Amino acid sequence: MLWCRQRLTGKLMLRCRAQQVTKDDKEHTVARKKYAHPMIDDDKQQNGASVDAVADEDATTEENASVADIIDVAHDEEIDEAPDTLDDDGGSDDKDHHREAYIAAPEERPRPQSTDEFIVISRVTFNYVVIGATFLVLGIFIGFVVSQRREQARRIDNQQIISNVVAAVLEGQGLAVGESAAPVAAAGGHNAPDQRFTVSVDDDPFQGAEDGVVTIVEFSDYRCPFCGRFARETLHPLLNDYGDNVRFVFRDYPILGNTSLTAAYAAECADDQNAFWQFHDLMFNNQDILGRDTYIQFATDLELDVEQFTTCLDNETHRDEVLADFADAQNLGATGTPTFFINGRLVSGAQPYAVFASVIEEELAELSAQSDADSETHNDGESTSAGDDATS
Repeated sequence: MLWCRQRLTGKLMLRCRAQQVTKDDKEHTVARKKYAHPMIDDDKQQNGASVDAVADEDATTEENASVADIIDVAHDEEIDEAPDTLDDDGGSDDKDHHREAYIAAPEERPRPQSTDEFIVISRVTFNYVVIGATFLVLGIFIGFVVSQRREQARRIDNQQIISNVVAAVLEGQGLAVGESAAPVAAAGGHNAPDQRFTVSVDDDPFQGAEDGVVTIVEFSDYRCPFCGRFARETLHPLLNDYGDNVRFVFRDYPILGNTSLTAAYAAECADDQNAFWQFHDLMFNNQDILGRDTYIQFATDLELDVEQFTTCLDNETHRDEVLADFADAQNLGATGTPTFFINGRLVSGAQPYAVFASVIEEELAELSAQSDADSETHNDGESTSAGDDATS
């Protein structure tokens, strides 16, 4: 298979076919060899070696070449578009010149275009993005500040309400705010164990025996860590050991801020649906995540009427009851949480189980002795009456 050229539609077209190598083809081969082998010794040309001799020799070699090598010698599309400027006598000087002109040297060959993709953003678009981001950050900051101020204002309002209630209660008892109607409880130990206070329990939630001979009243804050420790470690063992004789009453003493106050409201709302103690345990077992969403989740977990619970919580339905508990604690001289009254005897702080057990045992022993004394007095009275009757 050899190659040749043919004029077609005003352009040079190359195609492969079986045909005799023409003179033009030989001359083209000479031109190709001269470009592909620039190191041919110039002295050879100066000493009379003709270009035709070289072409004949190369043509003989090319005739024995494979079709693939011959097609590789052709210059594909670049040579196809070279202008045809043959001499009248069929010479190929101009043709060879154009062929060499259309053959790119290695350093002149076009480089492949990069496939990397770039996103071009105009300056105006960039400015809009920066301005939008700035306003977004500014809006978030302003919203945060406003929210904090509202929370602070509400906290101040609640504290003012508490103070007003406490002042009203103390004023009714002839005391000024800051004075105490009872000895101040000493932190870390039970204070005035021999003095008894009258502590109301009205309709506050309780555990144990309703007619228990020993009544324990706790004033507590759901955020107080010591209250949490008592609820988790001491309360249930006490009820297990003394439940038949003890009535344990819970009252609110929210001294640690607005979150404590809201937690007390939530527990009272749960009490409306007979789930106070389950809610109480959840609160003290999750003191680090207390908040409105947490309370609603607790209500959901306990299968309460969530809508009713949420309405009760948001409306602060039990605010007066909680504040009344707070005022009673202040009136009784409670200065911290938890504060307990065991049959009116003051015990302050989350004391170990043994401290509570000791006071309970003392109360039971005293009640037993009093009962025995009453029985003896009753028996003596009956004996005296019988003797008088006999004398008569």
